[in-house]
Amino acid sequence: MWKRFRSMVGAGASAPDDFVDRSLDIKKSGFEQVLKDALQPGSQMDRWDANRRKLKQVEVRVNVETGIMVCCRRKKNKVRTRKMIRIPLSTVKEIRKGQSTKTFKESNGALRSREELSFSVIHGPKFKTLDLVCEGPEQFATWTQDLQYIVDNMGSHDSENQFLRSAFDAADSNMNGLLDSDEIMDVLKSLNIQLTKKEVKALCRHADVGGDGSVLEFPEFRNLYRKLARRDDLVVIFSKYAARDDFMTETEFKAFMSDCQGGRGPCPEFDTNQNGREKALSLDGFCEYVGVLGVENSDQTGKVYQSMKQALSDYWINSSHNTYLLGDQLVGESSIEGYIRRLQEGCRCVEVDSWDGDEGEPVVYHGHTLTSKVSFQDVIRSIGKYAFAKSEYPVIINIENHCSPAQQTRMAAIMREELGGYLLSEPLMDLLSPEHLKGKILIRSKKPKRKEATGQATDGSGASDDSGADSGEESPPSGDYSEDYAKIINLVNTKTKCKAEDVDIASTATTSKSESGFMKLADSHPKDLVAFVQGHLTRIYPAGARVTSTNYDPRVYWTYGCQLVALNQQTSDEGMQFNRALFKDNGGCGYVLKPPKLQAPGWYPTPQQKPDTKLVIQVISGQRLPLDETDSRDIVDPYVIIEVYPGGVSSDCEKERTKHVQDNGFNPQWNQTFAFNLIDRDLAMVQFRVMDKDSTTFDDFLGQASFRISNLLPGYRHVQLCRETGEVIPLATVFVKVSFMDSVELASRRR
Repeated sequence: MWKRFRSMVGAGASAPDDFVDRSLDIKKSGFEQVLKDALQPGSQMDRWDANRRKLKQVEVRVNVETGIMVCCRRKKNKVRTRKMIRIPLSTVKEIRKGQSTKTFKESNGALRSREELSFSVIHGPKFKTLDLVCEGPEQFATWTQDLQYIVDNMGSHDSENQFLRSAFDAADSNMNGLLDSDEIMDVLKSLNIQLTKKEVKALCRHADVGGDGSVLEFPEFRNLYRKLARRDDLVVIFSKYAARDDFMTETEFKAFMSDCQGGRGPCPEFDTNQNGREKALSLDGFCEYVGVLGVENSDQTGKVYQSMKQALSDYWINSSHNTYLLGDQLVGESSIEGYIRRLQEGCRCVEVDSWDGDEGEPVVYHGHTLTSKVSFQDVIRSIGKYAFAKSEYPVIINIENHCSPAQQTRMAAIMREELGGYLLSEPLMDLLSPEHLKGKILIRSKKPKRKEATGQATDGSGASDDSGADSGEESPPSGDYSEDYAKIINLVNTKTKCKAEDVDIASTATTSKSESGFMKLADSHPKDLVAFVQGHLTRIYPAGARVTSTNYDPRVYWTYGCQLVALNQQTSDEGMQFNRALFKDNGGCGYVLKPPKLQAPGWYPTPQQKPDTKLVIQVISGQRLPLDETDSRDIVDPYVIIEVYPGGVSSDCEKERTKHVQDNGFNPQWNQTFAFNLIDRDLAMVQFRVMDKDSTTFDDFLGQASFRISNLLPGYRHVQLCRETGEVIPLATVFVKVSFMDSVELASRRR
């Protein structure tokens, strides 16, 4: 994991023999001690308290083994733990230098003299901030660099060891490194394990080797947990292929891989068996191997694997609507944080609504509403800073321009100043490829209208202004024109009805349609519409009635080939789950190559399509499901809902659910199998939702995961559960077996 240190010691460093935290694997490197010496003893800093509008003295430290950052109030040279802040570094989004967070900005310049010593830790699904001011430059450099190093090199999921250590330390109220049986019972309940006090005491006595079981140290607690976590479902699978109870031969393992896993998967480490002749895999080794197999193909989600040398119009592009908004469309907050979050998540097309501001400086907000305003320059500066934080492929800034000529000119100057060499300066004569435009920022906007000799208004794109079309953008009053602003536009937003006569206009001409406006065109002339979309970037945006920032279903627009299907990405609803599922593909770079048929001449989607594949999912068990966030006192009664969207233009889905399991969120067993029809595997998606059965009120949400079906791997796999925001829930999984039957196999089975 620790790339920088490996480059110093070489890639051949061996793994430690004992169980260690795999997501923070520094024990073997020797660099662990450097981090411990720097961060673990703790440092005195100041924290800005936005409520009391003053600095408070705090002590900050990091436990390198657990990956937990702790911030405690310090008063009269004593550390107060009552309001201690604990941050798992695996949840950290960013270590941000300076004073650009909302909390710091509310200081109204009171801390400006110490800005170069300030940094913020942005963390968790709600993007909370811990805003700190260091005592000096050396302390600032140590903390920002070392924290960033740890965060960069941690795995995306907590390891079991780190997860348990965090739970143990949280329960250790007097911080003496020991838990009594009552504290252990509380920890187990927090892990969704339902046991009586008598059962817990018996387990403690068994785990406390050489003691009476009254208290346990962490290694003893970990052993207790592992005893409870034994995977009987994996033992059953092992027994089907292994002739012996304790090990599986290499031949038997290959049979398992061929029969169950489609022959795909990493190779585990084999030991020599007891007779010394054949390689073997122990039962524990098998359980550890299968226990970490994910359901998604990491060769597709973990790296860019598709060709990036085709025209931009050949890709689906991760796109955001009204990116500046953090909430609703009427009174929501406008902030640079919207751009930072979206770009850090891999979004490649962001939107800016520009309006005339005071003193000649344009502002960004949702016009004619009560949303707050943010400086256009701050927005562009943030885009320039974070544009390539997640992906090196081009960013498109979609500008909805409402400014006067003077402030249009100012906008152009700001973009040149803040974006510098990132800004694509040469004219774009054709739609180039993401590879060709790597590291560049493109500007998409209407060109301000000017009068031609004919008297007809034109935007210079080759298409006349069609006021009957639905563009979704407003222009300045007719005749208002800034030459500087016009020169900076690379992709011209053009009004068109996407008919046959529009197909041959310049490929750099693009169009915007509302969700309903596009479907009207699809109903009236689908073939011409698809022909236009195949060669021109087409942006879809939410209906104006979605004032609470809800989202439409993006799948139907992707099916027609629309590239820029813009969503309110601040809202984690079903539309955003689909968006995350699609754009995890191709390494999460924000560009996903459309299937070839979507670009084939003459093709367009038709509603009457027959299933050609069947997806079969066996839901076997769950592991370490979270407690219900609305009522953490009760052990959950979980069940799984599976929804499969078969592909094609229909929004229908097939839905199945398991039975619920009473009082077991730790290792519930379902063992139920469901089959689903697939119309188009390239366009199909599946969503898993785990719910808590409630006999008195509505069932409660526990976790979810959505996938593009073309990314699923066959065989025994684990579905990593996430919160609705897309945040991974550490170690929470559903164990499934996935298989596919094509049309030939289906026909033979029917016979």
